[in-house]
Amino acid sequence: MIMSRINAILITTLIATAVAGAGFLPARVGDPVPVVDPIAARAAYVIDGDTLLIEPITWRGGREFVRVRFETFSAPEIGKRAKCEAEARLGERAKNRMAELVRPGDHLILYGARPGRYPGRLIADVRLSNDVDPGLFLLRECLAVPFDRRSRPDWCGR
Repeated sequence: MIMSRINAILITTLIATAVAGAGFLPARVGDPVPVVDPIAARAAYVIDGDTLLIEPITWRGGREFVRVRFETFSAPEIGKRAKCEAEARLGERAKNRMAELVRPGDHLILYGARPGRYPGRLIADVRLSNDVDPGLFLLRECLAVPFDRRSRPDWCGR
C-alpha cells in the first residue's frame, strides 16, 4: 500500500517535472500552466464512478499506476464516503456502469492531466481510444452530474 502510494506520487511528480522541464512554466505567477498533451494510458480498474486507476504508457515500459479523476463530471460516492444509503446505492450503480464502459487493459487518452487536490491523483479529461468520453453515458443515465468545483451534488435528496 505504501509503495503504491509512493509510486502514484512519483508519477504525479514526473508529469509535473516533464511540464516544467519542457519549458511549459507560466510566464508570471497566476498564469495558467500549459500541460503536455495527450497522455496515453491503460485502464487498470474502476475505483468509483468518476475515478480510475490507470497505468500511463511510458517510454520505459514500467508498471506504474496512478489514480485519475474525470474532470467533466461528478458521480455519487460509494461506501463510507457516501452521505446516505441512497447515495451509496447510486454510487455503486455508477461504478458498475463505468466498469462496463472502461475495462482493464483498455487504452485511454488523458487530456489536460494535472495534479489534483489529493496527493497521487490526477485530474484529466479522460477519453476512450475512440475519443469518446465515457462520462457522457453516466450523465445521460442520471448516474452523474456535470462537475462543479464550488458545490457537491446532493445525491440524498434525489
